[in-house]
Amino acid sequence: MIFIFHKLLFIKYVRKKIKLKKIKILLFIILLCLMEKNKILDNNILYNNLIIRKEVEKYDLNDILNFNYTIKKNNILIFEPHAYHYECSPGYAKYFIDLGFNVDILMHKNGSDSFCLFQHKEKIRLFLYYDISQINSFYKNVSDFMNHYTFILIQTISEKRIETISKLDLLNKRKVIYVFHFTYYYDKLNFTKIENQNRIWTLGHFSIGLQVVPYYVGDIKLKDKNKKTRFFTVSTISRNYNFLVSAAKKLKNENLDFQVVVVGKVRKFSSKNINKNLKANFLFNYRVNFETLYNMVDSSDYIILTLDNKNKKDKIFKDKKVTGAAQLSYGFVKPALINSYFKDNYNMTEENSFIFNKSNFYSVMKKAILLNNKNYKLMQKNLLETTKLIYNYSIRNIQKTLDSILINL
Repeated sequence: MIFIFHKLLFIKYVRKKIKLKKIKILLFIILLCLMEKNKILDNNILYNNLIIRKEVEKYDLNDILNFNYTIKKNNILIFEPHAYHYECSPGYAKYFIDLGFNVDILMHKNGSDSFCLFQHKEKIRLFLYYDISQINSFYKNVSDFMNHYTFILIQTISEKRIETISKLDLLNKRKVIYVFHFTYYYDKLNFTKIENQNRIWTLGHFSIGLQVVPYYVGDIKLKDKNKKTRFFTVSTISRNYNFLVSAAKKLKNENLDFQVVVVGKVRKFSSKNINKNLKANFLFNYRVNFETLYNMVDSSDYIILTLDNKNKKDKIFKDKKVTGAAQLSYGFVKPALINSYFKDNYNMTEENSFIFNKSNFYSVMKKAILLNNKNYKLMQKNLLETTKLIYNYSIRNIQKTLDSILINL
C-alpha cells in the first residue's frame, strides 16, 4: 500500500508539471510496477503465481567445525546420512515448522535443491556435506553440534550408515527419532531395544512405529488436465515394465494422444525397451536434479506406480516399504494408477486414483486418457482431501512423539 501511495503522489506531481496524457500516465504506472516486480524477483522466483524465495540459507561442514553458526531456540535438526531420500526432507521440515519449530538440516549436497518449491525457506537452514567420510572424520565436532538441538530426526536408518549413527552417539540419546523406510532394519539392527517406541517412524501402514508421511514439496496449484495426457513413472531396479509397454502399443494403434515421462537413477527402463513406433510417446530422463524432477511431475496428469503383485521383489511395498512415487502423487496432487494389491497401504481408492491389475491395465490407462477435465478435477479434489487426512494423522503422530520424548528426558 505504501508503495502504491508513493507512486500515485509521484504521478500526480508529474502530471501537474509536464501534463502527460492519461495513456502515457498508465504506461508509466505499468513501467514502475514492472520495475518493482523485478526488484522482488531479484531475490525470489515466481511459481504458479506464488512468490518463493530463491535460496535457502546454506552452510557447509567447515562452518560446523569453525563454529560459524548460531543455534536458534526451539530447534530441530534433521540428519540424512545417505545421498538419497531428499524428496522427504521438505515434508518433514513442513510438519516441524507448522508445530512452531526452527528447522536445520544436515544433508548431502545432492539434496540441496529439494527445497526449490518450499514456501518457507526463511524457516530452514541447510548444513551440507560432500561425503559421509567427512562426518566420520569429524564425528566429535558434529556430535557436539548436534547436542545443541532439542530434537534430532534421523531421516533414514539403514545397515549401511549404522556405524556413522553410532559414532555420533545417536543411538543413546533419548531425543533422537528414527525413520525406517524399510522395516527390515528395525529387527536387523535391534531397534526393538528402544524403550520409547514412539521414537520409531515409518512411511506406511506398518506393524512397527508411528506413520508420518512427508509428502509436502511446496504450495502446489492444481492444474487442468493436459490435452495430450501425460503420465509420469520411475525407472527402478527389479521392476517389470512389460505391461506398460504393451498397453502403450495398443493405445498408440488407437491414435490416442499421450506421453509417458520416465525418470530414474538407473536405466532399467529405457528407450531400448520400446520399438521405434513408440519413441514419440516416451520421454526418458535419468539422474535429474530435484527442480527438473518437480517440473516433470507438475506438468504431468497422472503418476503410474508400476508395482506388480506377481513380482516377489515388489511385494515388500505392501507391508515393509513405500514407493516414493506415491509421495509425489500426494505432494503434486496427481492421481495415481496403482495395482489393487497395494492400494490400501497408500490410501488410494476408486475416487482419488485409477485401480488396476495386470490384466486390465490397458483399459484403465485408456480410461485415464479419455477422462474429461471436469472429472479429472473431481479426482484431484478427492486426492487433495486424502492428503489432508494424511497430514492430520501424521502431525498428530509427530506431536505424540515429541510429547513422549519430553516426558522421558
